[in-house]
Amino acid sequence: MQQHLEEEVMKYEQILRQMKYYDDNLEAAYKEKEQRRLEKFQKKEKDMQEQMERLENKLRKAEREKEELAMELRMTKEEMQEQKFQKKKKDMQEQKFRKKEKDMQEQKQDFRMQRAQGYEQQHTYEANRTGDGLSGQAIHSAFRGSMASQTRGQMATPLCLPNNCKWDSRSGQYITTGEKRCSLYVVEEALENLRKIKGPVCVVSIAGPYRNGKSYVLCEAFSQPQVFRLGHHMEPETMGIWSWIVPGKFKVFKVQDSSAGAQESGKVPESILSFFPGFEAFTLPPPTLDPEMLKSINDNKGHINPLFFSGLEDFKRLLRNILVPKNSFNDGELVTGEGLAALVEMYVQDINTPSVINVQSVWDTFVETKCSDATRGALDAYEVAMTSQLKDKLPCDNDQLRGSHGIALENSEGYFMAETAGISTNTIEMYLKKLKEFLSQKLHSWQVKNAKLTREFCIDLLIQLKQTHLDPALQQLQRKEGAKLSFEDIIGGYNRIKDDYNKSAIGAKDVIAAVFFEFHPALMKEQEQYLGLLRQLKDYDEMLTQELAAKAYQEQERQKLEKFRKKEKDMQEQMKMMERQADIEKQRYIQRETDMLRQIAMLRSELERKR
Repeated sequence: MQQHLEEEVMKYEQILRQMKYYDDNLEAAYKEKEQRRLEKFQKKEKDMQEQMERLENKLRKAEREKEELAMELRMTKEEMQEQKFQKKKKDMQEQKFRKKEKDMQEQKQDFRMQRAQGYEQQHTYEANRTGDGLSGQAIHSAFRGSMASQTRGQMATPLCLPNNCKWDSRSGQYITTGEKRCSLYVVEEALENLRKIKGPVCVVSIAGPYRNGKSYVLCEAFSQPQVFRLGHHMEPETMGIWSWIVPGKFKVFKVQDSSAGAQESGKVPESILSFFPGFEAFTLPPPTLDPEMLKSINDNKGHINPLFFSGLEDFKRLLRNILVPKNSFNDGELVTGEGLAALVEMYVQDINTPSVINVQSVWDTFVETKCSDATRGALDAYEVAMTSQLKDKLPCDNDQLRGSHGIALENSEGYFMAETAGISTNTIEMYLKKLKEFLSQKLHSWQVKNAKLTREFCIDLLIQLKQTHLDPALQQLQRKEGAKLSFEDIIGGYNRIKDDYNKSAIGAKDVIAAVFFEFHPALMKEQEQYLGLLRQLKDYDEMLTQELAAKAYQEQERQKLEKFRKKEKDMQEQMKMMERQADIEKQRYIQRETDMLRQIAMLRSELERKR
């Protein structure tokens, strides 16, 4: 009998050893499987990163080639434009002005036949393409002598004054200080009026001797009141460059010659022609020969030459037809009111120094400053939007955080695009790329903050749940009433902690799971203190305790697996997006290259034809 029992014991011991061996092998196989899966994910992640780096290198190479091609096109275009300009200037000087001079002489003869007395004065106006008509407002500037007192709110504002003139915005007048005139300065009030215009602007210039009616013609051309003081003496009425905001579509600049240079009237059109490669020229009949009537044309329209008014209407139609958006030095960029204000400031600063004005450098400085300011403003707009959306809502789920990020990102990019209106696409894309990098960093900061708040909330929640569901049972275990407890009561308290935690925990899901997993070892350590008492419970089951630990480990591994899968999915989506972007950039580059080659061919053929 004893021998039989010993054989049975040995048999069961062998079975237990086999089960232990099986369990050990199963656990080793499971760990090996998880290790292989982890290595597979890491390899795939590394391959994706290498592929992303290759795509980024291709994009950078394409951008460099595009810049080189654009530079070659620009140099070729500038060379051809210079040759074309010189030839066109010469042709215009020899043909158009000769013809217009003949027309002016014929018109003088006609007018002399109508008026047999007094003197005669001829007005010639030339409109040239220099700007843009999309701003919704207009500016009219004059360069004249001292300004008399006029009604404030109805008169022009000086944009630029000599250093010996001081502007008083309250009275709407300027006074001369008696200093030696040696420099210019910009009036801030006029600059603010320009900065309010966010869209592209149109600049129209009118030049000629003083006391020849430029202010009247320009105000009539845009249906404006006489906002510039019209003097009746030989002294000029305004000094400097004056601006006037028109509730229309255009910006107009008028620059007055000095009285000394006005004696040689032929130099004015020649100077204009030497600066502007294209122009439209025509003659405007004189309004009257009576000096008294010239003092107030509006009050004496019945006595004014009708040909003058019909010529003025022709001028208005011509002016409206030739106004185009004002382009900057760089291709594809339009000058806004804000940009024009910056250019005026920089030009005046350069004029006051011995250095030569570099137009491209001035504009590039404005573009860089504007884009940098727009980037900072866009980042502030993002932060304001995120703070507003997530106020009293943290911690929250990462999906909600990404949704708020998407809305804030859209607002931020919208602000940036609105602030950089008129700047070339290439420049905007460069700064927009940097902006997105900054916003990605800000999103990461919000995610870190959300994870921290989630962890703090979950730790406090677990402490409260443990105090509610488990601590009373453990405390009872140490007292006489402990005999009434069952091991199932302890396990039930643990399960209630888990269930209530899953219901009440808020925030980032991965952090929620990690905090609960970190909580389990602390719970097991505390349980070891009561292990002797727990084993005395009639239904104590050590396997159940180990099962709880195994479930916690499995939950952690499941969270890791989900995290890897999500990361893999995100990387695949990012890879697809980069591939689509690379295809778009490639097509855009090919199209741009084709257009540039076509333009180069056209310019070369035109140059050959001109030669």
